[in-house]
Amino acid sequence: MAFKVVKARKEFKVEYPALYATKADHPSLTDEQRQKFNCHQRAHQNSLEMLPSYLGLLAAAGVRHPATSAALGASYLLGRVFYVQGYSTGDPAKRMSKGSAFMYIGILGLAVTATKAAVELLLPRK
Repeated sequence: MAFKVVKARKEFKVEYPALYATKADHPSLTDEQRQKFNCHQRAHQNSLEMLPSYLGLLAAAGVRHPATSAALGASYLLGRVFYVQGYSTGDPAKRMSKGSAFMYIGILGLAVTATKAAVELLLPRK
């Protein structure tokens, strides 16, 4: 994802430290070019925003259910690839492609599995 943003920065000439291509800062770009760069940037930022939750749930669920956690983690990452590919088209609505559903299956599955693991660790064994 970071490589996509770096490539978009070069393509649209959006220099650091600018996070977004605004009309005021980048008047030479068309609205479509600004939109496309901003979509690349948001796809990457959203992935970074979700990373702590994903890793925390993956670790917590993996304590008791490592194989299930690995499968759900892989599902999340696969969905994230579809999400970024769709978002990077420049049309934000395309971020919610059918493939991005894997991301939600993975993260919700990890939340359920982590909760189950916590309950199992807190309750006394019979």
